[in-house]
Amino acid sequence: MRLTARSRARFFSTVALAAGAVATFGFWRTPAMAQGFFFWGGESQRRVEPARERSRVVRPRHAGTRKTPTTAAEKTGATPGREAKAEAPQLERPLFLIASIADQHVSIYNHRGLVVRSAISTGMAGHPTPKGIFSIIGRERFHRSNIYSGAPMPFMQRITWSGIAMHLGVVPGHPASHGCVRLPAAFAAKLWGMTRIGERVVISPHEVTPTEFDHALLPQPRLRTAAEAEQADSGTQVAADRTSVASQPQKEKPELKTGGEASGSAKAEPAAGQPASPVVAEAPAAKPAQAEQPKAEAAAKAAPTAEQQQAASVAADPLSANPQRQAEQPKIEAGADKAAPSASPPASAVAERPAVNPQQYAQQLKAKAVAEAAAANKAVKALTIEAGTKQKEAARAAAELSAAEASQMWARTKAEAAGASYDAATASAASQHEAAATAERSASAGDAPAKANADRLTRAYGKALLIQDAALLTKTNADAVLTDAMARLEQAKTASAAKDSEFADADRRLDAVRTAAAAAVVAQREAERRAAPISMLISKKERRIYVRQALAPLFDAPIDIKDPNTPLGSHLYVATAAGDDGKSLKWHVVSMPARSGDEPTGSRKTASADTGMSWTVRSPASPTEALERVDIPKDVRDRIAERLWTGASLIISDQPVSSETGAVGTDLTIKLR
Repeated sequence: MRLTARSRARFFSTVALAAGAVATFGFWRTPAMAQGFFFWGGESQRRVEPARERSRVVRPRHAGTRKTPTTAAEKTGATPGREAKAEAPQLERPLFLIASIADQHVSIYNHRGLVVRSAISTGMAGHPTPKGIFSIIGRERFHRSNIYSGAPMPFMQRITWSGIAMHLGVVPGHPASHGCVRLPAAFAAKLWGMTRIGERVVISPHEVTPTEFDHALLPQPRLRTAAEAEQADSGTQVAADRTSVASQPQKEKPELKTGGEASGSAKAEPAAGQPASPVVAEAPAAKPAQAEQPKAEAAAKAAPTAEQQQAASVAADPLSANPQRQAEQPKIEAGADKAAPSASPPASAVAERPAVNPQQYAQQLKAKAVAEAAAANKAVKALTIEAGTKQKEAARAAAELSAAEASQMWARTKAEAAGASYDAATASAASQHEAAATAERSASAGDAPAKANADRLTRAYGKALLIQDAALLTKTNADAVLTDAMARLEQAKTASAAKDSEFADADRRLDAVRTAAAAAVVAQREAERRAAPISMLISKKERRIYVRQALAPLFDAPIDIKDPNTPLGSHLYVATAAGDDGKSLKWHVVSMPARSGDEPTGSRKTASADTGMSWTVRSPASPTEALERVDIPKDVRDRIAERLWTGASLIISDQPVSSETGAVGTDLTIKLR
């Protein structure tokens, strides 16, 4: 009986363990797992991987097997719904976001008002979401947390470098995150396609609504005149010409003859809309009329007709027009009226081009910088090849010079040796001649031994003469070889000096275009930065204005604030659209609530959902009052006006610049907690 009870207890314990294992490993799912997303919760720190679907085994189709019918999606080439990528909607920019912690929702606005709204989940107690004015400073389609052991955060849009971001996550309807702003899956993908780097994000303790705002003290953009825009646009061609001239050696430049004509080139025809050059009037008076007549006929043929002038003036780019052509235009029209009174240019051809706004001017500067960078890079590549070729030629010339020097030294040594041999042979022949002559004079007629000695000395003298002649021939040949070697050495020196000069010139021009290319890269980066929206922050606590563009500082300057002991509040002014006149901007303002103790008498208070801190509904000062109490210097306004256009933002706050604002890669932000 005891054994039976023990077996029964073991059976029930085994069943209980099996039920617990089944509930733990796969048969029990939380609401977060039901959505297919696995994040760090408030208490659990264990990461659970999603269940993977079994891959279907596809077997090869054999002949005679019935063909599977083609679906409509396969016929049209459409992408299945679960693989389709959400396209970015066509929106009127700029956008700005306002997240309400009390209401647990985020609203996206543009200059027309509310665009879309969605539920969110912010930080829970102990991990509150910071309140303040931020910007989107980073985006990653697939991101894993750097803090919470690589927890997945799809569609991550960073607003601080301390770990606060908007991303896809579980949205239970109440604060549940560790400080981030969680977004529902569908809205996270939609928001990812809507927003861009630099757009403002406001996190408020409760709902605040942007309102249209207009005031004369708001920063105003500076519009560029047609001449300035023309200079920026025409600089592209000037830079390209300058780079092409720098890439050409100086000896290849055409030489001008005494009539203004380039040697070896045909006469340049007049441009459209300009009169032909008076060739006959510039010709010397000493030339006969027969020589002047062909030039006059050629000028008459090259002169454009009135119809050609009109077509060219209509088709010409206004930015490419220069003041000289505009000054000569009345003369051309007068000549055209005399030739054909009915052929007069339309009024639109001579209408002045309207001024361009800072955004358009930045785009022109960007196009100019891109063209300059492309031309400089092309010149660098061409000159690098040319300099390499010139360097090889200079190296070959130096090697030939070394060989010529060695040959000249060898020839000089041979010539000196041949000269010494000839001198020795000459001295020997002279001594032999003196001995033979003495023996010949001392030998008598009957003295046979003396005569034999004289004959021997005479034969020796003859051999010495032969040796002298051979030495002379050797010396002559050696001197000829030395002369030829010296001539080749001079030629090698001249060629080497010329090749060294060509290489030095090519290397100098290469350094020049490399410098131009580096400057063009800097100008291109600056132009791209200039095309980004500008952001400004006025801090009452620091009594300064800070200006940034493309998440990098431009400058900062001191400012004056009236009645500094009275709070200003925190206000965000956003330039949301261009004015109807195309010269001004439309602004919206968002006023942040004040913390308890900063509010004026009679203000309604609310409590924060995550910290319990009391906040007032209204800001201490209105946006108009805050703007009127700050005094921005004129030089600062002028510098801002050069870059100000839609997307610009201005923050006026009692708070200092947030610690989240770093040197580069962050925007001007403030925190309210």
